[in-house]
Amino acid sequence: MDFASARHTMVASQVRTWDVFNPHVLDAMEQLPREDFVPELYKNLAYADAAIPLYGEQTMLAPKEQGRILQALNIQPNERVLEICTGTGYLTALLAQFAHEVVSVDINALMQAEAQHNLAKHQIENVKLITADASLGFEQHGMFDVIVITGGLPKLPETYKHILNLNGRIFAILGRAPIMKALIINHPTIEVWQETVLYETVVPMMEQSNHLKEFDF
Repeated sequence: MDFASARHTMVASQVRTWDVFNPHVLDAMEQLPREDFVPELYKNLAYADAAIPLYGEQTMLAPKEQGRILQALNIQPNERVLEICTGTGYLTALLAQFAHEVVSVDINALMQAEAQHNLAKHQIENVKLITADASLGFEQHGMFDVIVITGGLPKLPETYKHILNLNGRIFAILGRAPIMKALIINHPTIEVWQETVLYETVVPMMEQSNHLKEFDF
């Protein structure tokens, strides 16, 4: 399979046509080999317009969704990003191209090991990977300018708002199947939180520790 040609077609026919016009986002997706971050079983689907299955019933978002997320967040070179649900590290690698630092958290140790391998292969060094239950909060890791949560949540836990700097942005997918909303939540002033719906989707719920699964946040 000609992955380079497939990558170009993906950007042109999937990402651009989903209203992603930021040239920096398009260039990043054009340059990063997505096939290097896809499980071997699904490599030929690396550039398909579909979510790809991962360990633990999680999925890798479709390319057009990842492009829309990056464009909407508009990450700056001095900003610190917290990513929840590392997966195989593809979106992590893209975030790292725009941010000063990315702290990425996943509860699945196998996924984190794979992400570590994938990021090292591409010499991406401004990422810190943490294996932990992200639903427990991350105040001990400081404040962030951007928070990206790609696992589904019934609603956004307040703990994430507590670690977001002013003018910060949160991407989250909230609700339950069959209707979930992908949102950007902006924090322009101390008292103001603004929500913008990017698109509707359905994704697996964020994996949590067993003793927390009975609770809704």
